[in-house]
Amino acid sequence: MDSGKIIYSGNSHKSVIEARIISINGGEIDALSGNVFSSIFSANAIYINGGITKTSVYSNKDDTFALYETVFLGQEDIIINDGTIVVKYIDPEENVESVYVSPTFSSREEININGGNIYIIMSDKLKKYFGDKLAGIQTNTSDKKTPFISNKANIQSGSTIDISKVKCSLEYSDCVYDGKEKKPAVKADGLVEGKDYIVAYSNNVNPGTAKVTITGKGDFSGKKEFSFVINMKKGDFSEVGITIKDKNYIYKVTKTGNKFGEVGEVKVIGLKKKSLKKINIATKVTIGGIKYKVTSIGVKAFKGNKKIIKLTIGKNVKTIGAYAFANCKKLKKVTINTKKLKKVGKKAFFRKGGKNISFKVPKSKKKAYKKLLKKAKTNKYVVK
Repeated sequence: MDSGKIIYSGNSHKSVIEARIISINGGEIDALSGNVFSSIFSANAIYINGGITKTSVYSNKDDTFALYETVFLGQEDIIINDGTIVVKYIDPEENVESVYVSPTFSSREEININGGNIYIIMSDKLKKYFGDKLAGIQTNTSDKKTPFISNKANIQSGSTIDISKVKCSLEYSDCVYDGKEKKPAVKADGLVEGKDYIVAYSNNVNPGTAKVTITGKGDFSGKKEFSFVINMKKGDFSEVGITIKDKNYIYKVTKTGNKFGEVGEVKVIGLKKKSLKKINIATKVTIGGIKYKVTSIGVKAFKGNKKIIKLTIGKNVKTIGAYAFANCKKLKKVTINTKKLKKVGKKAFFRKGGKNISFKVPKSKKKAYKKLLKKAKTNKYVVK
């Protein structure tokens, strides 16, 4: 069997699949919903190199005695290299006085478990009868043979199986940010999402490290966590400290923004268009597809400009740097629209010559802004 799916849901007191040689390399055999009282496989040789095999096992019993037959019966060889095997033993009825559990894997010649996942699910009551009978060789000779079980095989047992012991993987470990929720598929070897485990995602929209939590369900318990990285493409986001320009002004990024709705912040640090006479510090600007709030005016940004006659400061500006408009001798009128201004740097509007500057400010901020301008050693001015 290399692919496909076989579902068995009937009652079987004989082997579900019997052949001379059984070879499973892929696909799925599901007998969990069946009532299997004997082996699921019986053959001269059983080779399992992949795929998924699941079965429930019931006991054959009389009034006082319960017997669990071997699940995988090989007359000669049983070789397991890979794949996932789930065997669920169902408790006998309460009136049973004694219980005998045969090995899950039984052969007369050779048993090699070289790899793969083997999950044995049984109650604590049954576990005391099961002991270490995972695999056994029943030889007709005096030679005692021992099954080989590699430490590479993932063998787990219990009333439930801890999901952290199950080999799980994510569809991808990193991806590119696009403003949408990211949900890489989870693969848990041999298990079914929604039936055996559930998946929850967190921090999986914005750039950074997202978290995936896998929680066991039904016959599986516990949790397992993964993370993956959401990256931004260069050009889709801005970096703090870089210089950007529009047609009139030069800015420095003080808070990153991106093309997917995250608004950055910039400060104005100078003029690109040197001929401007009327300076308008905008509330927001969009450069390279990214929106920014203009929150400050840099130190010496327009110092000594001989052309500026009028200045308007937008509603998001919080600070004006030292000497930002010092010695702008033709500057006559400044309109401050922001109500967020917290600091005017030293001598930001200081001049050795020129006429008085008229500052028009929000009425509610007149008193506060007068103090800021005075503290900044502003000279030759009036606040309206």
